[in-house]
Amino acid sequence: MGSRPRKKGSCKLSSFYSKFRNEIAAGGAVDDQDVVKNSAVTTWSTVVIVVGLLAWLGVKNPWSLLFVAGLIVSVFLHELGHFVSARRSGMKVTQFYMGFGPRVWSTKRGEVEFGVRALPIGAFVRIVGMNNLDECDPADEPRAYRQQSYPKRIFVITAGSVMHMIIAATLFIGVYATAGRFGDTKELLIYGAPATGSPAEEIGLQDGDQILAINETKIASRTELVKTIVAFKPGDTVEVFRQTHINTCDKIFLVPLDTGSPMLSPRHARRLRVYLL
Repeated sequence: MGSRPRKKGSCKLSSFYSKFRNEIAAGGAVDDQDVVKNSAVTTWSTVVIVVGLLAWLGVKNPWSLLFVAGLIVSVFLHELGHFVSARRSGMKVTQFYMGFGPRVWSTKRGEVEFGVRALPIGAFVRIVGMNNLDECDPADEPRAYRQQSYPKRIFVITAGSVMHMIIAATLFIGVYATAGRFGDTKELLIYGAPATGSPAEEIGLQDGDQILAINETKIASRTELVKTIVAFKPGDTVEVFRQTHINTCDKIFLVPLDTGSPMLSPRHARRLRVYLL
């Protein structure tokens, strides 16, 4: 029996898809001779689509756009770790690209080709001789990854992860140093439900209530509130003027607890058993 005729193009993959699939499978690090110049239409169509999606994301949710930008920076620093460590270890690096897909821009500095591709979904650094099947010029063999000592190979392969640790430590220290400590908001809002059986619960303090004054003394900060509360003795009656979470104002009376410790922190009025914003 003769074979059924195959529809033209039914199983044939597009050249763009094939190149993109091979590029992803190779971690982006395809050989120079395998990189075929994409048509201007394909390249810039992809760029327009990506830029349009990012613009739409920025309009819909700027924080999501900031998150994407942070991921791109993180990927860049990850690959930068591989790039710098490989160069310092004497290995030959031929490519450093941001993105995959159609090439948007590239330039060559010495033996390294730097560039940007249209899809910002990754990055890659190409080091010659990354595995035993990677063909390279015999003149480059002494500088191939596979010819280096074990410590050097470990240094290069882990450099990307080390960069993530440095990023995390930098962000942690930077955020804590600049905004990590809670400052006074000038609004003493109750955050969350008061502890069960606490004076605050017994008098009806609720999540979202704002403390305005105690014993007719205006309270303008958490520090003032803590100092005022700890000054009372167990059994004293405290008059609290509050604005409720439904925007009504009233006075309530409570008796602070004697816990043996006036507070846990400037945010935690322990004798009231409430947590403050």
